[in-house]
Amino acid sequence: MSGIPETFKNKMRRHVWDYHNAQGEIIGHVARFEGGGKKDVVPYFKPDGDDFAMGGATEPRPLFGLDVLAQGDITRAVFVVEGEKCAAALHSMGLVAISSQGGSNAASKADWMPLEGRERVFILLDKDKAGEYYAKAVCVILAGLENPPTVQIVRLPDLPDAGDVCDWISAQLKDAFLDWDEFAPVPDTGMDMQWLNGEFQKVVKEHSTPAPDDWKVTTATEAATDWQAPVSLTTASLPPWPDDVFPDSVQKFVSGLAESTETPLELPALLVLASLAAAAQGKYRVRVKHDYFEPVNIWTCAALPPASRKTAVQNAATAPLTAWEKLQREIAEPLIKAAQSECASIAEQVKGLRNQLKKEMAI
Repeated sequence: MSGIPETFKNKMRRHVWDYHNAQGEIIGHVARFEGGGKKDVVPYFKPDGDDFAMGGATEPRPLFGLDVLAQGDITRAVFVVEGEKCAAALHSMGLVAISSQGGSNAASKADWMPLEGRERVFILLDKDKAGEYYAKAVCVILAGLENPPTVQIVRLPDLPDAGDVCDWISAQLKDAFLDWDEFAPVPDTGMDMQWLNGEFQKVVKEHSTPAPDDWKVTTATEAATDWQAPVSLTTASLPPWPDDVFPDSVQKFVSGLAESTETPLELPALLVLASLAAAAQGKYRVRVKHDYFEPVNIWTCAALPPASRKTAVQNAATAPLTAWEKLQREIAEPLIKAAQSECASIAEQVKGLRNQLKKEMAI
């Protein structure tokens, strides 16, 4: 496969899983290398011409199976599994399945927002401690969504130690005298796929339980050591900044500043709003209730990359404040000097009186 080597640390490439976005475009790969009874799972998400170079995706990382998830109705069951291999196997059975990149300890580094508003999520546990840990981490994250799905925990029966859903599928295929390496799609030749799906759904129904309540909260220790990755600012759908919130003269200045500096309208709008708040500070206050008032402080943040002309816009937006401060400094400067001179004279008088008092007390 272009961009991904045949070997890694003397291990041969066994399989590559493609990561797609919701529109079906390839955004990266995860490759599995095997040799000497060991394995390495390596991500390739760094753009390198038409290929991808070794390196993880930017956090929060995209889920594996986003394209399949996007095609499924929100009422369809979504199966969360640990690892691309298991998710891909379920995809080949026509099921909606997702996983996160990085293994059982990296659930918090993924972007789980695509599950917002989904009705049913089934977490298929691997039969080991890592599987329990992964399932709990996913439960905590999903419970924190604004519109969380209903989550069920599924412990598939008769799994070997460290087994997963691929082991369950393999067992069904062996009963039908079919071989499967767990990497290729589940074979539909010689197997009644409708029967296999029916058996899977039956087992899921019989062995699913609601997520425990203590799996939906993060303890203080876990919160301190396993933070969820920040949600990207680009994931939210924001309305455009309105062009009629300021008085006409101020709005013309904001629109003209955005045009002249070739910056988003929001940047001069927020900085002008902060400047107006500073000018009104001490002169106005907001009456929230009949006996409760708040000052008009407004704190804004220009979250833009370097060289986005933030300083130029800030200087223009705060120019009236800067000019006013300069004028007030010029007005106050002689008054300050006079006060300082008077203070020095009074200090000298006090010093003389103290010296005189000391002489009289010494007589």
